[in-house]
Amino acid sequence: MNGLDWDLLTRYLAGACAPAEQERVERWLAESPANRAIVDDLRRAAALADETATPDRQAEILASLRRDWAGVADTDKQPAGDLGPGSLHLVGAERAAPKFAIPGSGWSAAAKIAAAVMLLVGGGVIAGRLLRHPPVAPATPRATFTAVATARGERRTLRLADGTLVALAPASTLRISSTYGARERAVELEGQAVFTVTHDSTRPFAVRTAHAVARDLGTRFAVRAYADEAATDVVVAEGLVAVSDRLVVHRGERARVGPEGRFALVRGVPLDEYFAWTEGRLVFQDTPLREAALQLGRWYAIDVRLGSQGIGARRLSASFRDEPTSEALRVVASVLNLEVSHTGSTYTLRAR
Repeated sequence: MNGLDWDLLTRYLAGACAPAEQERVERWLAESPANRAIVDDLRRAAALADETATPDRQAEILASLRRDWAGVADTDKQPAGDLGPGSLHLVGAERAAPKFAIPGSGWSAAAKIAAAVMLLVGGGVIAGRLLRHPPVAPATPRATFTAVATARGERRTLRLADGTLVALAPASTLRISSTYGARERAVELEGQAVFTVTHDSTRPFAVRTAHAVARDLGTRFAVRAYADEAATDVVVAEGLVAVSDRLVVHRGERARVGPEGRFALVRGVPLDEYFAWTEGRLVFQDTPLREAALQLGRWYAIDVRLGSQGIGARRLSASFRDEPTSEALRVVASVLNLEVSHTGSTYTLRAR
């Protein structure tokens, strides 16, 4: 509870809380002795509003409250003639006890407690305690995350609560906060995804990776940030995207952010390489084999090894859709003048 929720406290004292509400109040009480003292005072004040309380009992309760609050005026002194809330009706033996309008027998317990609350608030008792010991609000609950993951060889499409469409590539994990949409719309990505964002200028959409933050200023963009790759790539198909608040990426451009925060912007990027996989096509256009091998491994759920580091720099241009794994690796070997062999799900490419 942030501060005091009078309606909820009234139901709690009347024993009319739902289980979840009771748990909420009890958590708030446990936060601070001052919070519990406030409720104790309300219980005693409620007895004053109970028509079954004898005049002697009412006087006893009022005297107890006065003793508890006798120090408030000393702590929160006010100029003469300007009585602060902590001193009203409480300090000075010459001040008469306030008059109580006690509800009749037809009133509910909650109504009697509500009358007591009004008595204490109007008389300055609760206000005085708040001045001396402000209630301690519970810490804001930590956000929890829902993870959506794909295995190698698997793709998924999901729609977020705001309508944003996410295509998740193989071997990728998207983490969605329980606070998504409250102030901002932020997700965390390890792997590759294409985002078609429902734009909302009041609640920015952001994708966080290990090396960068991509903030949507437009409509459709791709992010690739695998743990086994050194950089994060952000490629825009439609609209604009701000990357780590350092540069704005336009359609057909790729921003690459390295592990030390180094930025590189490339214009005229072939979009198929970053977006065609959402349609079931794996496209390479002048891609270094070392990078292509990682993507082939994720796409086909295999391990692709290079027989030597030197062949990793060879550049592959090829497109695959429904080819079986062995056929796809045979094509790669043919295009790059390599030999291919395999044992189980491990394929090895070597120079001829």
